Amino acid sequence: MKSIVLKEPNKLLIKNKEVPNVKDDELLIKIKYGGVCGSDLHAYKGESPFVQFPITLGHELVGYIEDNNGSKAFQKGDMVLIDPVLNCGKCYACRNDRHNVCKDVKVFGAHTDGGFQEYISVPKNNVYKVPEGVDPRLAALGEPLSVGFESTYRANVSSDDTVLVIGTGTIGLMVTIVAKYKGATVIATDIDDSKLELAKKMGADHVINSQKEDLAKKINELTNNEGASVVIEAAGLPQTIKEAIYYSSAAGRVVILGIVDKDVPISISQLIKKEVDFLGSRLNNYMFGKVAKLLEEVDLSSLLKEIKVYEIDEAKKAFEDKLKNPDISLKSLIKFN
Repeated sequence: MKSIVLKEPNKLLIKNKEVPNVKDDELLIKIKYGGVCGSDLHAYKGESPFVQFPITLGHELVGYIEDNNGSKAFQKGDMVLIDPVLNCGKCYACRNDRHNVCKDVKVFGAHTDGGFQEYISVPKNNVYKVPEGVDPRLAALGEPLSVGFESTYRANVSSDDTVLVIGTGTIGLMVTIVAKYKGATVIATDIDDSKLELAKKMGADHVINSQKEDLAKKINELTNNEGASVVIEAAGLPQTIKEAIYYSSAAGRVVILGIVDKDVPISISQLIKKEVDFLGSRLNNYMFGKVAKLLEEVDLSSLLKEIKVYEIDEAKKAFEDKLKNPDISLKSLIKFN
């Protein structure tokens, strides 16, 4: 089978490997698409603290069951999503059902070889069936959607909430979709009108270009001067992380999704005065079942024109294109089968 191997920074190779053997608790999956994520780009540039070379990248995956290994839950040909998070099952976090922050957490394509190859063997518990009729290109958004579910779960988002999403790139857009799916009123902010237009199309009730409007003033206008009950920072900028708490209502929740290299100071007086819950969100904690349900119930077809597909032999081009122009696509996919 063909496998995309990152031998060293900036050096992707297409290698032939044996199809993996399937262990007793695993399924063999024929990969259809793998999404190129920001973390893949960091690894490609040699900037990931987790990756050791050589490695097969890829954690945003959709494929088809090739060998169900006797499982009654899956049949050959079923389209499936793969949860890329592996955990020890024994540490404090795992014992408290927080496997995404396991002390020894491993993620496909980062800590261990991923799915940028034609076949992969995966533990059965990490595989989720995709409802019939879902386009596999949209199913390939499953992992980013799981991040949206995790962040909104951390904030306990419900139909009673007004959710401010800061940053409407791929992850911010997935947060917007999930928050709206949960019935919340969604305010999305960015400095890119085209991204805001897409957020509006995907359910945002209000969009604000923070370069053109006074963001704090506009939020107050939309929330009766209370602020947003939930603020989810998805831009990954020190300034927006610092400012997030100021946009929160009293008794609100602030969730930080964006990762920055250095520590960011936040206002302790705002934290205490408002009694804000200030939360982090990482990966996903068993959210793929919810993702599959959303894919069945929500029409995401308008995102298809925002997805760019590359053949396996064009993998290097997919990476280079995304690095040169991050806005070339909402999601770049590599097609394996």
